[in-house]
Amino acid sequence: MSDAVKIDNITVTYQDGTSPAISGISLSIKEGDFFGLMGPNGGGKSTLIKTIIGSLVPDSGTVEVLGRNPANSLEGVSYVPQFADVSRRFPLSVREVAVSGLLRGALHPFHRYGAAEWEAAERALELVGLTELSKRQIGALSGGEFQRLLIARAIVSNPKLLILDEPTASIDPRSREDIFALLGKINEAETTIVMATHDLTVVTSRIKTLACMNHSLVYLGKPEITEELTRHLYGGHVHIVNHADHSVTCLSGEEHSHA
Repeated sequence: MSDAVKIDNITVTYQDGTSPAISGISLSIKEGDFFGLMGPNGGGKSTLIKTIIGSLVPDSGTVEVLGRNPANSLEGVSYVPQFADVSRRFPLSVREVAVSGLLRGALHPFHRYGAAEWEAAERALELVGLTELSKRQIGALSGGEFQRLLIARAIVSNPKLLILDEPTASIDPRSREDIFALLGKINEAETTIVMATHDLTVVTSRIKTLACMNHSLVYLGKPEITEELTRHLYGGHVHIVNHADHSVTCLSGEEHSHA
């Protein structure tokens, strides 16, 4: 099986040049994998993702995505950022946002799409369960519905590699599980997925390979979360807490004493 992503000993320095955001990272992501990326805030997850999509260039080392330098070509790659680049106050329908994933460059409200493009958008909306809302204005969507729409926009072009940065941040537990189930379906359809997340639930239920990092690579292997690993990642005395809604979080010793 070929590598969808191959990273060899990369270092990326913060913009102020004072210290590396990530250092000495080497890993490969096989085609068809559901690859999870975990670590503390500021630990370099987003930096690594931006390097994979070519928006950051490493100071040293090499990155190949689908056999190419991502700074030169992102053909076959779709990206869902942590913070939406579409304002929900903009007067667009659900189907208009979905089809915009076929545009090259910035969203243009006056672009004319062909029948094949609208059909692709309808297929993507059906996959994410938004067909009945296709004509609704995006400002009327719930947080979970809007996140599913952003995924529809990302998969409308039928990418080989889907990259997501914290796709379930700030949505309710039910919507979060819906997103994880959706991503599982997309992965089963032979799309490689790379996802940064803080949610330990998805690690044990969906992810096939887990990488944990805190500026450098701490762990790479099967998706197994242990207290030893979480202490290495987050520091201090950490407790893993399982909630009634099946979500999982890590608490420091001080937080646990007040829980």
